[in-house]
Order: sequence, then structure tokens, then C-alpha cells
Amino acid sequence: MTAEVSKFPHDQKHVILSLMKTAKRLEKTSANQCIRVQRDIINLLVLECNRSNLEARAVFKVFRSLTDE
Repeated sequence: MTAEVSKFPHDQKHVILSLMKTAKRLEKTSANQCIRVQRDIINLLVLECNRSNLEARAVFKVFRSLTDE
């Protein structure tokens, strides 16, 4: 018996690209699974946008505090 070990990508962008490829493959054969994968992609994009927004706000606060001093 053989086992295949695959590394799960740690970078969010690689995960999204991998899910996009999976969704494209499922498009013709299994519409329901394709829709589920697309929902996962949207959720990851929303999380990434929220994270970026929080980082931008933190940087803005730092700049504002520096200019106020």
C-alpha cells in the first residue's frame, strides 16, 4: 500500500488559486460541489480583505499619532 503526502499551502493566495482550479474542474461534472468550493473562495477573500483593512487602520492610527505629536 502506498500513501501520497501532499503539503497544504500555507499562503492564503496559494490556497485560493488551488480552490479556483478545483472549482474549474468541477464546473462541468458537479455543479453543487463547484458552488461549495466557490463559497469557500469567497469566504477566504472576505477574510483576507478584512485582515488588510485592519492592518491599514492600524498603520493609519500610527501615522495619525505621529502627526499629532
